[in-house]
Amino acid sequence: LAFVEFAVGMGNTRPILFFSLFSVSLTILLYYVLIFGKFGFPELGILGAGLSGTIASIVTLCGVILYIYLAKSYHPFFKHLFYFKNKSYLPELFKVGIPLGLMMSIEVAFFFCLNLLMGKIGVDWLIANQIVFQFIGLGFTFVGGLSQAITVQAGNFIGQKDFFSVEKTAYCGITIIVGFMCLVYLIFLFFPEELISLDFDVNHPNISQLLF
Repeated sequence: LAFVEFAVGMGNTRPILFFSLFSVSLTILLYYVLIFGKFGFPELGILGAGLSGTIASIVTLCGVILYIYLAKSYHPFFKHLFYFKNKSYLPELFKVGIPLGLMMSIEVAFFFCLNLLMGKIGVDWLIANQIVFQFIGLGFTFVGGLSQAITVQAGNFIGQKDFFSVEKTAYCGITIIVGFMCLVYLIFLFFPEELISLDFDVNHPNISQLLF
């Protein structure tokens, strides 16, 4: 996540796309191999899903570290990693970083507690919760990426003291995000069966019992 923020801030988004595609592809491959026991590996089921995500994350992290180490464009930023020419930058970093860190910690803790709660209520509720969040996650990915782009662009305009463009960028970004989420809401509202059919056989005779 720190690499994503750093790369976006530098305007170098291609490595993010590459590592994202690599991570997703590796995760899908490991899911197929470990969950279903292909190519001589044991069939691990849900355990294989957890191992797949963990292995893919570790491999991607190692790739990111190697890329940062080899990429010459990042060398100036790490040459004086623990040296600050102006000490006043530290309070500014903490001022921005601590609220963002707390916000992300609260968000992650909320979803973690929600999953635990759903698991206590029952397996069916836990599955339903995961299905809902897989669709919400698609919308959140677009919104999250766009919000990062808006933040970086607004930061550049603030550095240029172009406050009119900052306001214009913010309003334009908010308009796009709200419009997109309204579209997502309409899809959820009018096409629920089409979405559910990606996970369940809607023609199954007991589908009403499964869904309700």
